Amino acid sequence: MTPLLSVEAITDIGVGTYTQIVAVEAPSSAAAGEMVPVTIKIKNIWTASVHGAAIGVLDSEVRFIDWLKYWIPAGVTHSFSGSFIMPGRDVTIHAYSYYEGTDEYGYTGWYSDDEAERDVRLAEVVGWQLLDTRLAGVGTILPEVGWQLLDSRSIAVGSVPPVVGWQLLDSRSIAVGSIPPVVGWQLLDEKTVNIAAGPPEEIPPEYELIQHTISHFAYIYDGDVEVNTATFKIDPFTPSAWAAKKFADALESEARKEGGRVLETKVYVDTTPLLWTNIRIEVTGTPLGGEVGRGIAVGIAPWLAIILVCLAIIAVIVVATLAFKAIMAEFKKKPGLEDMKPAWGKEALILDIQDAEEHWERPLTPVETLEGMSEEELRELLDQIAEEEVAPEVSPWGVLALVGGLGVVGIGAALALSAARPRK
Repeated sequence: MTPLLSVEAITDIGVGTYTQIVAVEAPSSAAAGEMVPVTIKIKNIWTASVHGAAIGVLDSEVRFIDWLKYWIPAGVTHSFSGSFIMPGRDVTIHAYSYYEGTDEYGYTGWYSDDEAERDVRLAEVVGWQLLDTRLAGVGTILPEVGWQLLDSRSIAVGSVPPVVGWQLLDSRSIAVGSIPPVVGWQLLDEKTVNIAAGPPEEIPPEYELIQHTISHFAYIYDGDVEVNTATFKIDPFTPSAWAAKKFADALESEARKEGGRVLETKVYVDTTPLLWTNIRIEVTGTPLGGEVGRGIAVGIAPWLAIILVCLAIIAVIVVATLAFKAIMAEFKKKPGLEDMKPAWGKEALILDIQDAEEHWERPLTPVETLEGMSEEELRELLDQIAEEEVAPEVSPWGVLALVGGLGVVGIGAALALSAARPRK
């Protein structure tokens, strides 16, 4: 086996906020069937202790380091070790670091922080290699004199004529009727979804919150909403690669196509099963009603159809639908996240102005006019709408959360994930 490589041999993919993968130690090559040791070294780059965890996945197929956890003191590097059997091909080791954090709503969960890759080549076997040995008892065996007949059978061999051309070995009759051509979409199956008034059901204790997204429209909307909960079985490797922002963006986009608005999204994960993982998605949005258009999923609940489309967009394979539930509820606009103050970009500001004018039945500002305004002018227009429409006890920040912070947050940005802090 070749010696372990230094940290320069790994490919650093992510940028950790609280942890950093400083090395993925493994042989540069190994023979097929050989046991390959792997050590993932994770450093705490935060100013206090962090509850960290490590996952090691072989070619996105086998998780050989499975949620090893350790409280890492500030500035200290901790090693998480595991091993796998080398297959008959080159492989890539994917290493992930997580930290345990609590968001501003009091939800505690594990958050992805850093990742790295390490390649292991299949070693070329030169000459014979000893793979295993066994001890066998040998007794006294009489010497053989000449050849001995151990067994015999009689086999009848007839004259078989040579095959010339193709021969019919078997045939079956299949009745084929006239099938009319399919015009448009056809209903293949349907399910009944119960919709009732009341609060959403309590989250089972084995589920951990891995994503909490609050959309912009939640800061201006009061009224009836649908709270839709979908629970799926998926492959056991998806949670480590869950694309939080990509899912939130897709959900916002698909809901707008159907005339709805996403207000809040929560994604929970249950990793206790050995052969699969349970994902629970809770989406609070404005009521859609009726069937989803564009032929996506006619005949099933509209919000479930949108969720399934978004799962396909982020390449999450749904093994089976365990349950889907929708309830009607009353929604009150979210208070301002004063400590967050996200700075929305121009595209987000234009959509927010259009949503606000439509919600309060104000004259609609032409899109061309909005596109010709600067970000500062758009923020001032939103401030003006807030001052005219919102109750005096609620500040413009409490409704629109317009300015502040650093960077640009797009539509449907995962605010709760970015606000999470490690537990101390």
